[in-house]
Amino acid sequence: MLYYNTIQALARKILRASLSFFVAVCGFIVLQTPPAQAHPHAWIDVQSEIVFNAAGHITGLRETWLFDEFYTEFALQDFGAGKGGKIHPDKLLELGKDNLNNLKNYSYFTYMDADKIRLTFSGYKDLTSELKGNRISLSFTLLLKNPVNPYKHKVSYRIYDPSYYIEMKHLNDDGVKFSGQNACRTSIERPKPDVAVIAMAGALDKNAKAPEDLGRFFAERVDLHCKAS
Repeated sequence: MLYYNTIQALARKILRASLSFFVAVCGFIVLQTPPAQAHPHAWIDVQSEIVFNAAGHITGLRETWLFDEFYTEFALQDFGAGKGGKIHPDKLLELGKDNLNNLKNYSYFTYMDADKIRLTFSGYKDLTSELKGNRISLSFTLLLKNPVNPYKHKVSYRIYDPSYYIEMKHLNDDGVKFSGQNACRTSIERPKPDVAVIAMAGALDKNAKAPEDLGRFFAERVDLHCKAS
């Protein structure tokens, strides 16, 4: 898949160059460690917006992904960016479409539950992509196959890469917003992986196959709390 191929190319070049750098994401700090030697290898800052219809039912989830500088650099090179990293908007949109289409079988890295029963997304719409400084920003709206009533069902969701090749975190507690009529609030449950799980992820190099759904141990859970007025 283009998405993984681009990120893996990034990891290979970083390893060859023997770069050491600091990465701080939501409290995790990787210090003087070449990122190609341990999961994760790429980072995405996430913003999400829960979409409601006039009846107050959830119809979808609007997401914005802000890719790290290293992924952005290699993605732009692969898509023929010109001098100074300039790229035609159509090519940037094409990259976004390729990313999402490749993730269809992975529920677009987005897993929403109602009463602990997995909900299905029928697809996406309103895809946009742009450069924000030296980082690619990708925004899209995922559409639920069937709207869900959050006043009758306990709704939660996680946004993560099951292989934990990529770490995905909300920017902050204000990273979840609402669109449409509702009487709800959210809370974010931060991951608390076991030390053994952290060590296992740290031992995986870029070519290693991660245990099934490893990323779930490192994923935030957004819980929705709604009260009928």
